[in-house]
Amino acid sequence: MKFVPWGELSWLMPKLHGRSWAFIGCISHEERCFSSFSAVAGSQVNPTFVRIFDEDPIDVDAELVSLDAQKEIAIAKNIPSTRIVDADLLATVDTIERILTEAIGSSSAVIIDITSFPKRWFFVIARLAKANDTLADIIYTYSLGDRYARSLSSNPEIVRTIPTFTSLDRRSVCDVALVGIGYHSQSVLNLFDIERPKSVTMLFPFPPGPPGISRNWKSVERLEMSIRTDSDALTLDNSGVTHLHLGALDLPQNFDAIRQVTDQGHRTSLVAPYGPKPVSLAMCLFALAAETAGRPDVPAYYSQPTRYALDYTTGISTKGDGAPSVFGYPVRLRSKELYVI
Repeated sequence: MKFVPWGELSWLMPKLHGRSWAFIGCISHEERCFSSFSAVAGSQVNPTFVRIFDEDPIDVDAELVSLDAQKEIAIAKNIPSTRIVDADLLATVDTIERILTEAIGSSSAVIIDITSFPKRWFFVIARLAKANDTLADIIYTYSLGDRYARSLSSNPEIVRTIPTFTSLDRRSVCDVALVGIGYHSQSVLNLFDIERPKSVTMLFPFPPGPPGISRNWKSVERLEMSIRTDSDALTLDNSGVTHLHLGALDLPQNFDAIRQVTDQGHRTSLVAPYGPKPVSLAMCLFALAAETAGRPDVPAYYSQPTRYALDYTTGISTKGDGAPSVFGYPVRLRSKELYVI
């Protein structure tokens, strides 16, 4: 894979001057949900933020109080109240498309902040953005929290494909399952009842830093134990189960690794985006690139949590100069796709 730029947003944005950006982000209970917007506030940016309400909130009243407070913070950051929209966690594809279309408007450049967007949302947004030929420039951003809750989410749905990321050939076996490793691996093994892989490759974010490393290894141990005790769910070949230690924030590295494991998408594969969001974004972009290249479908299986912790993250991770750690990932520049196979 050729060099693809990515890095601190403060380094990236001055190199992309002369553009008027649409911006879409998600208002959550987290302080970090505004970090990306704050980092680009000096540029020509027209923001839209989505307040997403859980399907089965831990506490309905506490959720509303928190999101109302976050909306006030957004307005204080000069985000017009008319550019803040409410939506359900399990919104339809049509609803997501309408929100994205209105957010982009007539702009030819968009920044999509995946920091607080649920994966069910940003996978669909990524597909819709890629299909929009009027967009010459697409950048994804992601910011880090300082501390993570012990229990990030709960009450997940059954494993199913993320909307628009399914397999149309109705196959029951694939060559490789690519599983993202994160703080939890809810119901990962259940997806093998739907499509049995001949091999499993775990994308292990490394180094995640404490306490992430212990949580991630526990996820690996649970998954491997489940595979060993429920081998009927698999049709493993000699490849068995392998681990790839990849940068948790390095989107190009993860995309390239998936590309190599799948032989440029010629091997049939599925993805399970349970790891960090930049790793999950790599899976998403690979599935879209495979589709564009005419390779076999790459379904994305996920058990969407229906409630998220109100303290999912606390604080904002900062750099040495005290500025928030915010990363930018161009995927299309001057109408050229950067993530292709």
